Amino acid sequence: MNYLIVGLGNPGREYKNTRHNAGVMVLEAVRIAWDFSEWNKDTMSNSLLSKGTICEEPVTFMFPQTFMNLSGTAVRHFTDMTYTEKLVVMYDDLDIPLGQIKMSFDRSSGGHNGVQSIIDVLGGSDFARIRIGIGNIEDDIREHVGVLDAFSDEEKKVIESQSKKVREVLTIFFTEGKEKAMTLANTNLE
Repeated sequence: MNYLIVGLGNPGREYKNTRHNAGVMVLEAVRIAWDFSEWNKDTMSNSLLSKGTICEEPVTFMFPQTFMNLSGTAVRHFTDMTYTEKLVVMYDDLDIPLGQIKMSFDRSSGGHNGVQSIIDVLGGSDFARIRIGIGNIEDDIREHVGVLDAFSDEEKKVIESQSKKVREVLTIFFTEGKEKAMTLANTNLE
């Protein structure tokens, strides 16, 4: 089985630049930087797929075209709990400051419905996650800004720039393993 890297988000123009789509926004920037194929619609999984290689390993990028809460239905067409060591899920995290990422493995969903859908469908949480920081909103406006609100142009540039660190983390993941990749991802230098 190929490696599968899933960028979570909601399909449709109205969600394209929203905070909840940070996972797929970063995945798209990685796809372009690493010259993966154009997105192709896969009707069986109801997702967009892009293929390429990372460190000579065949990799499929996936953007489920289900809504966030049903992401697991797309992922199950490509993997099950037998192959989760080859699954990486990228998604937004409001508790991580904008401009930072964190990587974890075999953890709970942390309240993220897309990740919970994948856990429910696969029957376990034994896969890697790259959480894209969308937080750092000032406390007085945080309660009024939701994950479905759009990024400002300046914030969008920060999200897209996170793809460089994600590429570094994925390179280490493929060459040296998940523990070293987590160490790099979880070291946030300003």
